Amino acid sequence: MTVMFYIDPEFIDLEIVKFCAEVILKGGLVVFPTETVYGIGANVFDRNAILKVFQVKNRPSVDPLTIHIAKIDQMYEFVDEVPENVIQIIKKLWPGPLTIILKKSGNVISEVTSGRETVGIRLPAHNVAIKLIEYSIPIVGPSANISGRPSPTKIEHVIEDLDEKIDIIIDSGSTFYGIDSTVIDFTTKPPKLLRPGPIPIEEIEKVIGEKIEISKEILEKNSRPHYKIGKPLILIECSDFNKKVKLFIEKLNEFIKKNLKICLIISFELLNELKKYFDIMNFKIEVLGSRSNLIQVCKVLYDKLRRVEKLNCDIVLTEDFGYQGLGLSITYRLKQACSESITC
Repeated sequence: MTVMFYIDPEFIDLEIVKFCAEVILKGGLVVFPTETVYGIGANVFDRNAILKVFQVKNRPSVDPLTIHIAKIDQMYEFVDEVPENVIQIIKKLWPGPLTIILKKSGNVISEVTSGRETVGIRLPAHNVAIKLIEYSIPIVGPSANISGRPSPTKIEHVIEDLDEKIDIIIDSGSTFYGIDSTVIDFTTKPPKLLRPGPIPIEEIEKVIGEKIEISKEILEKNSRPHYKIGKPLILIECSDFNKKVKLFIEKLNEFIKKNLKICLIISFELLNELKKYFDIMNFKIEVLGSRSNLIQVCKVLYDKLRRVEKLNCDIVLTEDFGYQGLGLSITYRLKQACSESITC
């Protein structure tokens, strides 16, 4: 039976934290908050606990886990060496929503890295996460969801996917950023972006003074399910906003003629344009926010994907947010979530 605790990140109940830490040390699984999404915490040195994480998430064994630490010094236990550009980064951006990939040391058990020679390390910027690690041990912390589903940013999302499957859930309210951390591989030259996140690569490039390569997988649709919502999701991509509006109108008219029930996950700007052509009361609409405030779009993205899943509709339409800055982080996730991508 899963036990739930609420911990206020500003007024942390250390007795609850100590109790949860003991559960981790004994091989249990604890869902904990971070600034990005909720994660499943397990002792990084406990092989059985690691295997349980894969089991409860239904996570493919080929997907490595990230190690979460509470202070920078702990990183050196898990990696062979730390390049100068990484030292620059962690001084500037840790704690924070950035996962760094480095060559692993012999202290990392193979299940954590799925047999790879590299390991992901992160120092989360969340008081509860840091205290939990301080009182226990460095932990793996993959998102607390069933693999392939949108990551959880609210405790309701965790309960939907994992209730009764883990030992403890710590509720600390909605997460701040709403999307998973930025992941950069520093074992390659140049460094490579493996997953865009809350920290845009442009900001990281300024810190290290060199360009970061974008992995081709980010710009392509992944063949494996990711961020899926259980309904057909069509992503309409167009760099020209006026052309995008036109393509939306064409697709909406096509689906209306087929008597399909339509859901939209769109920006305020696109909604205002569509109002000129349609009675929007005929659609189920989840508004992501303004294209001029992408931080807010990131914050609500996973929640909107989960919300639309529960609506009575046959098909869902959404839009891209470009490939610069946080726009890349949003578009990447919508591209992975969609069943079809249409470009103009």
